[in-house]
Amino acid sequence: MEKTFFEELKLRAIMAAMSVNRAAEDKDVKRNRVNYGELIAWTRLLRDMGHETDTPVWEDRGENECLKNPRLKIDGETVIEFEKA
Repeated sequence: MEKTFFEELKLRAIMAAMSVNRAAEDKDVKRNRVNYGELIAWTRLLRDMGHETDTPVWEDRGENECLKNPRLKIDGETVIEFEKA
């Protein structure tokens, strides 16, 4: 079965959210910020298509000051939730 465009964008947003938190764990601030920009771009595209997105983020004020996101919601459904975010 072929994926719809929406499903493909949703998957890319999930992958970007995972990358944000992975870079934070690795204390890679530059990659963390780039991945966050990618997440914002994918979720913006989803919103432009008429979908509701929720991508909360907070900054870890520790030694690396990376961004972390606890979850990603699309159309009210939590599509991924992170334990340590």
